[in-house]
Amino acid sequence: PAREQPPAQLLTDTPPPTPLPGQTDSVTPTPHPAFTVSKEALTHSAKPGDTVLYTIRIANTGNVTLHSVVSTEKFSGAGVKAYFEQEEGILLNESHTQAMIEEILPGEQAVLHAYVIVPSRAEGQELINQVEVTTEETGTVTEVGEDIVMLVAEEYTPTPSGVIQAPGDGRGSAGS
Repeated sequence: PAREQPPAQLLTDTPPPTPLPGQTDSVTPTPHPAFTVSKEALTHSAKPGDTVLYTIRIANTGNVTLHSVVSTEKFSGAGVKAYFEQEEGILLNESHTQAMIEEILPGEQAVLHAYVIVPSRAEGQELINQVEVTTEETGTVTEVGEDIVMLVAEEYTPTPSGVIQAPGDGRGSAGS
């Protein structure tokens, strides 16, 4: 029976080649695009007409740069729209309802600020924040916020009609 020949390099006494300067012997890791999104409301209750501010953090947890990162804030219920604040390095669409970050390097994060104005007749509902993030590398991912803002009725203090407060000390005497 024929014997298998060992590979050619084993037949010589020559050591294996050493890497050139700048080269490594390691294996290139498989590209893994990934990110996390965290959202924080700066208040936990609001009434009609209030402005609720949000901070959104998109962290690149993968090992490749994320490109064309687009964020859209949405709210279930209450029928409100979120608007992003203009910030350096952030491109906004014309209506300020989408924010685009050109790239986020591995291990880095982008911070966005958005706001909503609570509509009238929204009391008793909750602002449940959703953020939709799309990158060239990951496609679209929707995250639901954990910071829920309760919409409360506007404070109303009725005053009795027809009552006139007399000048003085408030005890009914108009002066002595």
